[in-house]
Amino acid sequence: MFVAAELSSGATVELSAEQAHYLRSVLRLKEGQNIALFNGQHGEFLARIESLARGRCAVAIEAQSRAQSSDGDLWLVFAPIKRARIDFLVEKATELGASALYPVMTRYTMVERVNLERLRANAIEGSRAERASDRAGHSRAATARSVDGAMGTIASGHAL
Repeated sequence: MFVAAELSSGATVELSAEQAHYLRSVLRLKEGQNIALFNGQHGEFLARIESLARGRCAVAIEAQSRAQSSDGDLWLVFAPIKRARIDFLVEKATELGASALYPVMTRYTMVERVNLERLRANAIEGSRAERASDRAGHSRAATARSVDGAMGTIASGHAL
């Protein structure tokens, strides 16, 4: 499960209300059971559920189970598409290892705006499915920009 907090052995982390609901109501986990946590920076950690109640959950981090790997720096530059399709695109790109998502507005783009929070949520969802692989991370989403702006960013530090 992705968390934004710093992870280290012996630390206690409070999960969000959404995450508590997911653990309690969807996965039906109980206090004392183990889960895997990652933040995309420090690798994956084994954690034990200390307390789990409606809307709140605290976990104790026991040990690092996998170091953070760097599979390269694969970016997906794409023209935004309709809502359900962009959700699918972001989720699958994350599962396949894209480290950054760059929506670009082209002359023919029909979508007027891109909801970055929704992109980030879909990237986190994709990282749940991708959990079985070695990456233990999720894609970062960037602000939508013009094609020229995106290419300038990419060209400044990446091979095309």
